[in-house]
Amino acid sequence: MSKSILEGADGFAAVCAKMLGSSPAGVGKLGTIELELVYTYFKLGSLPPQPQRLLTTLCRNAGLFPPTPAAAIQIAKELLDSLTAMTTLSPWWQIEPTLELFQSKAPLATHVSLQSLECFLSPDPTHWWTAHLPPKTRVLVISPFATTIQRQIPNLDKALPNLWSKDLIFNTITMPLSWGIQSSEMQHKMLATYTNSVGLLEDLKKQMDTMPYDLVLVGAGLYSLPLVAHAVRQGKKGIHLGGATQLFFGIRGNRWDTMPQFQRFFNEFWTRPTAEETPAQFQQVERGCYW
Repeated sequence: MSKSILEGADGFAAVCAKMLGSSPAGVGKLGTIELELVYTYFKLGSLPPQPQRLLTTLCRNAGLFPPTPAAAIQIAKELLDSLTAMTTLSPWWQIEPTLELFQSKAPLATHVSLQSLECFLSPDPTHWWTAHLPPKTRVLVISPFATTIQRQIPNLDKALPNLWSKDLIFNTITMPLSWGIQSSEMQHKMLATYTNSVGLLEDLKKQMDTMPYDLVLVGAGLYSLPLVAHAVRQGKKGIHLGGATQLFFGIRGNRWDTMPQFQRFFNEFWTRPTAEETPAQFQQVERGCYW
């Protein structure tokens, strides 16, 4: 029997309790294309017979590289392993297969709605765990928009009043933009530097290990869940916010520009990713949803 999915105040409170508690915690979800990859591999032990559509979408939207079955299977294994470290998961897309996965790999994890991961959407500020972090908490953020996030930190109290505690210590790691929307020159550079997605994942973990942090916020495509799991296994806290990571720092994106529930947050202190963080083919990712 599947456990219930906590929604509304219960979901927000569950995430808040994990992020402010004394124990290591991993909070997150599987994106749509990552779920398709992982569930297919979970059931078949392989990719589908005609994997090209899956590989192309993984490269463009989630950051897989190169677009080969071998690279995808390596990442599927990493994602399955990362689920075992998670304490709170959001089954939000294709609920039945998602729950089957979560029950198998993370049977003790609490289940919450997708909205529960975005604490500022709660009308009750006591759910905003970001506002209740102790002073000097070390917050690490992993995102392709690290430069803009750093620039926004001095404006957080104006862009998002009362969302963040005072006197936090922020640091960032820059996640490369998705391989599938990069220039051919950058694609070759990434292959030469990392070989494949697992090589990049290991490099990101090493960067994490060189930085003192108490919790990590991650918006890094298919790398997100493994990076959160790495934090948990180091005795820390992590939350995979996906695309919503940028919203916590007052960074707009096309996905949210017309969504009614976000309009009340936007003001003149919000911004967009820099030109350097905007690849030429950015509109291929859900019509430029992050830009």
